[in-house]
Amino acid sequence: MIKKGDVLFIDLPAPIGGPGREQIGRRPAVAIQDESAQLPTIVIVPFTSQLGGLRFPFTFRVEPTSANGLTYPSVLLVFQLQVLDKRRVVNSIGQLEAGDLSQLDAEIRRMLKL
Repeated sequence: MIKKGDVLFIDLPAPIGGPGREQIGRRPAVAIQDESAQLPTIVIVPFTSQLGGLRFPFTFRVEPTSANGLTYPSVLLVFQLQVLDKRRVVNSIGQLEAGDLSQLDAEIRRMLKL
């Protein structure tokens, strides 16, 4: 069962019509919705290992730990928040630490002006 804060390895397809500014390919992402809603989709925020992504608003750096399962310092791209079919989830690799999850929640609220 997927829980909020799970770090998932996902497969993001290339958009129809060719590449755009969306994240694509196999990469880690954080689930921000759990499966208790019993939907065929999950809301995620993808990571990138390209630290240059920090130049964009609504991003922050997450260091790899044994808990989160990341292998590189990574940037959480909150502005790339998206809905994904659960069939795109390859596997779960860890759990975001409480401090990073709190920062993610704050960035989502700030971005959506909630």
